[in-house]
Amino acid sequence: DIGGDNGALASALQALTSALTGAASPGLSPAHPSAPPRGAGLGPCLGGPPPHLGAAVLNRVFVGGLPQSCDDAKLHTFFSQFGPLTDAKVMFDRHTGRSRGFGYVSFLEPSGMEAALLNAGANIIDDKRVEVKRCEERGSPA
Repeated sequence: DIGGDNGALASALQALTSALTGAASPGLSPAHPSAPPRGAGLGPCLGGPPPHLGAAVLNRVFVGGLPQSCDDAKLHTFFSQFGPLTDAKVMFDRHTGRSRGFGYVSFLEPSGMEAALLNAGANIIDDKRVEVKRCEERGSPA
């Protein structure tokens, strides 16, 4: 019977929604990286994923100053030289469809993230130097 226990289904849906939106994790702002970060100015990656994603927070970098020609695939290709990635996402304006000029990259291992950070002045995509910063949990020194 599919329509069996609606109360249990509602509870499970509420728990899943809380987990996905980060409502159960006050240490970070909402899970969607393009959502405006709470406490703006405290660090570049306050819009990161909730802590239940573990390594994704620890091995994640903010990439700023992206050229308009950069898409997810180009971001992934560039940063995969430092190690395996779990995600690479350029943020786009939902109204204009244009790049917002920044994105996020998540590395499978900390060594890949550290290599990208150490590459500092040589992080160049389509002839434009991009800024790479470690994502910090809310309340951590930026």
